[in-house]
Order: sequence, then C-alpha cells, then structure tokens
Amino acid sequence: PDQTIYTGSYSTGTMYVISPSAEVSELPGTADAIGAFTGITRAPDGSLIVIDQNDTDPRTTGGKLWKIVPDSGEISEFVTSIDTTGWIAPNDLTFDSAGRLYVTDPGRNEVWRFEPDGSGGTIWFVPPQPAPDAINTRRAVTGIAYDMTTDSILVTDPEQNIIYRVNVSDGVYTVIYEHGAQPNPPGFDGLTVTPDGTIYAAALGQNGIARVEADGTLVYIAGLFRGASDVDYAAPGLLYVSNFDQASIVLPVVAPQLPFAIDKIDLNTPT
Repeated sequence: PDQTIYTGSYSTGTMYVISPSAEVSELPGTADAIGAFTGITRAPDGSLIVIDQNDTDPRTTGGKLWKIVPDSGEISEFVTSIDTTGWIAPNDLTFDSAGRLYVTDPGRNEVWRFEPDGSGGTIWFVPPQPAPDAINTRRAVTGIAYDMTTDSILVTDPEQNIIYRVNVSDGVYTVIYEHGAQPNPPGFDGLTVTPDGTIYAAALGQNGIARVEADGTLVYIAGLFRGASDVDYAAPGLLYVSNFDQASIVLPVVAPQLPFAIDKIDLNTPT
C-alpha cells in the first residue's frame, strides 16, 4: 500500500526491497534461505509468501514456500507438505478474500489451495485436456490472480494460450480468452486484475503486456520488453512488469535479453 516493491533473484535467491523513490536494498537472510526465487505475493497479515524452486537447474524438480515478515526479518516455511509427489515446478501464487492461498505448478498442471495458515492443501483446479486433434496437446498453468469483482481466480495456460476464470465458491470455470490457431500466440505467463476488474496479462511469447477486453479480445498496450514474465497492478494506475528471459536458462546457447529489469507502465498517461 505504501508503494514499496518486493522482488527477488531467481539466480541467487536474494530478495530486494525497492522504496517509492527507487532506492534498492537487500532483505537480510533471504540469499541463504532461498535457492531460486520464483514468485511472491503479499498475505493479508502483511507478510510475504515466496515460492522457492530450490535450484536454478531446469532439470531439477521440487520447491517450497517461505513466509517472510519484512519488519522483523523472520523467515519460516509456510506450506510444509502437499502430497507424496511434492512440488515439481511451483510458479505463481495469490490469496482470495477469505485469506486462502492458491499456488500454480505447471509441472503438475494443477492449482493447489491452502487454508490461511498453510494447512489443508488440496488440488483445486486442473485445466481440461486439449482435444485429441489439437496442434499442441501440452498443458501448463502458470500465472494466477484473484479478481475481487467476481470472487474468482484467473489462471493462465501458456501452452494452450488460454485464460481461465474459476469461481472461488464452486470451482466452476469459464474460458475468458482463447487464442486458438490465430498467428502470434501470446504465450501467457503472469497476470493481474485492477480493482475495477480490468485484466492485464504478460504475453511472454510476444514480449508485451495485453489487456483482456470484455468481448474476449486481446489489446496490447505495451511491448518490446526483455522477457515480460509477470505484471502486477498498484494504485494509482500503475503496472509493474518483470523482465526475465527464461529461454536463456533452458537453452544455454541463447544469450539473455539483458538487462533483467522491472519496468513501470503509467496507465494515467496517454503513452
């Protein structure tokens, strides 16, 4: 609420605090605790819940969730276990209005839900199987955000280029955007929702940020990023975009699109 930004390094696990005047400092103890920072959200009590994939090697699996209290520096494991399979590639997370936590794992192609204290983990949403004749039969769920205007959870699938809306109350889902066989697939990753229900998605495949219109169309509002992997909204009218070229991690021969950065889009201005 005070415009402080928290982010982290996938490579080192170090978390950073960025003040409203853009002064950057490290959060003590995070580099030692976190192996590979992947996602972050703010809990209702003001603490931070962080996804740690343990290792930056994409061939490894696993992960954990940390609870970090910025004021005291306390770091503790939040969700200690899920099932015997465990996390494969936890990616993104969000809270609903009741304080329940939702976590995506594209390695499992599942969304898990936990009680406010991190207990009671259950598989909450699994995207439907693609049609047998689909060009791409792979599935994944990556980005996730809570929409308070409809009490629903939004989930992205970059493999199928679909955005789902899942009701918190009953788990029933609808497709609010599906790219299909159109050219220039967005390759959705993270997404965010403004207080009035406007949806913005990071189109990693196009290195752009797009707005999802009420009629189900996609309108790009900004582009030419360096790996637009996530987007978050902050009042008044600001979008923050994380630039993270994941291809260079999976394919060592690909040069990273440096610099890794956070860009700001001011929705209050015409450009």
